[in-house]
Amino acid sequence: HTLLGSLRPETHLVARCAAPRCGCEAPCDPAPWVAAGQGGLPLSAFSGRFRCVCGSREAVLEVRPGPYVKPASQDIHLFR
Repeated sequence: HTLLGSLRPETHLVARCAAPRCGCEAPCDPAPWVAAGQGGLPLSAFSGRFRCVCGSREAVLEVRPGPYVKPASQDIHLFR
């Protein structure tokens, strides 16, 4: 799936840490990537743009039901 192809009003993106024993996840706002013209890239192209508090430098983007809600704090940080 591409980034734009994954965006629907009834769904949101979640970054899930790729470290096998971590389990951290955080909602992800894709608006800056879309604004930068990167909406046609596959979701996998964004996996290296995250840093987790566990030290991992990779996360998997997943489409989840429900609207995006900005978290108060995050364990996974996005680098654009």
